[in-house]
Amino acid sequence: MSYTPTGEWYIRKILQYVEETTFGTTPASPTFAQAGVVTDITNNTTIPETLYRQMGSRDPYKDVKFGEAYEFQLKFMPVDAVMMKYGVNLAAGTGTVGKSLSLLMSQDINTTENYVLFRGARANTTDIEITETGPIMVTQTFKCKDISTPNTAHGLTTPVFAGTIAAQPWSNINGGSLPLTINSLTYDLARFKITVGTGLDTVQPIGETLLKFLEPTLRTISVDMDMYIKDTVTMADTKSLTARTATYSLDTTSSTVINMTNLQLNKYSSTDSATSANIKKASFSGQCTSVSITP
Repeated sequence: MSYTPTGEWYIRKILQYVEETTFGTTPASPTFAQAGVVTDITNNTTIPETLYRQMGSRDPYKDVKFGEAYEFQLKFMPVDAVMMKYGVNLAAGTGTVGKSLSLLMSQDINTTENYVLFRGARANTTDIEITETGPIMVTQTFKCKDISTPNTAHGLTTPVFAGTIAAQPWSNINGGSLPLTINSLTYDLARFKITVGTGLDTVQPIGETLLKFLEPTLRTISVDMDMYIKDTVTMADTKSLTARTATYSLDTTSSTVINMTNLQLNKYSSTDSATSANIKKASFSGQCTSVSITP
């Protein structure tokens, strides 16, 4: 039997999201918003199971399913800070990791549009990375209650799907000159990366096939950057593990800023080489006690 193969060029509705009122339940009449300029999405479905054996046979007896586990990874270029906030800002209601999301996309399978819904999704890790040669790149890993099997019917009552993105993705120049400020001192960077983990606890009580709870717990926040050398202050702060207030400007037009509390750098690396023809840089990394994206 012949069929028409599919590919990314047959995606009809780019990944889009809506905030859930009840965990794992997509609003019946949702108004979706675009997640960003999505470059990659990876769907990971795992069926927890146990392979049983019984005496008197060399071969397995039964393979028994005891749940379903769903994750996906999303890589995108942002046009605003909304999706980043769902993985960065502390659980405090709308627009933070305190709210779960439903995400939707569709793709032709054998010439017929099929919908996929990701329900009860929360960001587990969020990487925001900016280099001097390209756009801002965000990579988020999500855990979720369920990822539907592709279906020709989306199952929603009166959805309003998001339109095509017209805005230009944020790039390395959106944050303006000298985007990093540490203790009131500004710096030129070749690269900046911050990673926020929300410590999601996945709870699937006895008798449940899917997750019943997916709650953020302990946060981890790491910072990694390559800085052009202009003084010795940052190296001295690293040696003393001095805690500093820091900000990184993502977009000057919308005044979008990453706010870092008690940034403590604990690693420093720099190389001098007789064959180098590059301006000197140093690499720093560490962590902070709190982070938020505003406005």
